[in-house]
Amino acid sequence: MALDTGKKKVQLQSNQSDVPYVKVQSKASIAAKAFEPALNQLEKNAIAIDQANWYNDFVEKTEAQYLNFKNEFKNNPDEMANATKAYTDTVLANVAPAYKLQAASILAHKNSTSIATASNNFINIQNDKTVAGNIKNFDITEQSISGKYETIYNNPAFSSENKISAINEETIGSSIPLLNNNAKQSQNLVDAGLLSQTDHDAYYIKSIENFAENRLLSIMQSFDGEDEAFNYLQTWFNGKDEYEID
Repeated sequence: MALDTGKKKVQLQSNQSDVPYVKVQSKASIAAKAFEPALNQLEKNAIAIDQANWYNDFVEKTEAQYLNFKNEFKNNPDEMANATKAYTDTVLANVAPAYKLQAASILAHKNSTSIATASNNFINIQNDKTVAGNIKNFDITEQSISGKYETIYNNPAFSSENKISAINEETIGSSIPLLNNNAKQSQNLVDAGLLSQTDHDAYYIKSIENFAENRLLSIMQSFDGEDEAFNYLQTWFNGKDEYEID
């Protein structure tokens, strides 16, 4: 650019400096920028703390609730399923959206575990009940046979021969079928894995021994005198049953 002085023109050179333009910042702006990383970190920490507090509180409350379910419905899988579903639906309807996925995952795991545990407990109880019932059946059968034999040998209208004949008829027609039925039912439990073969054999053998002893004593009770009874017993000890079953 040239200036006209009236006498001569003076040419002024433009600023050719390479120094970049620097925008002037206020002290407050500089301070704010300096604290920005710290503020970001504080925000992250606050979010993490809030999430941790929610998680800790949620786990503590749900653990307490599921402990109540465990005590109340520990052997009832159907009631456990109903209770945990109702609780889950209520919780998820009120939990913050940010935590809903995490809450659903925790509750799903607890529901599955609780129902499975209740189911196992129920099955174990039923199995134990079945096995106990099987043992009781052997006892009931023994008492039933003994009672029937007692009725026969105490019948004053029967002679000794009539009593012994009736005892053998009862043995063939009722006692042995009852023992065989018990043995079959017990073996079914073995086949189902609910009872060991060793236990089954022990129960069955014991029932046969008790039955044989019961029949022997009942026949002895049928005689009119002790001599006849002990003679029969001695022959039986010698390996011969004078009134063996046909």
